[in-house]
Amino acid sequence: MKPRAFEWDPRPPTVRDRIIAGVWLAAFAPAMLNYYAGWRLFRGFDKWVFAGLFLAGVFFLTRSPGVRRVVGVRRLLSYWLIVGLGLVAAIALWAVKPQG
Repeated sequence: MKPRAFEWDPRPPTVRDRIIAGVWLAAFAPAMLNYYAGWRLFRGFDKWVFAGLFLAGVFFLTRSPGVRRVVGVRRLLSYWLIVGLGLVAAIALWAVKPQG
């Protein structure tokens, strides 16, 4: 068995933490797509909904359990693939955003 490169700090997430994260993600993803695509699903309050959910996400991120790197263990290839895919997705969303 390979040693894990990361461990939970101070504790692993509970079921409640995971449910909150899932509900937030289910609300934030459509709000983000709505804001970037200009669908106007929230009738003029698109920026407010997006900003509110973004701030709520920052709050949840500060209150959720963290991850700590274990010294001496190399990062896996999947780590770099996930980081690269996240950057590609961010650039794609930036490039697709309508001007105006």
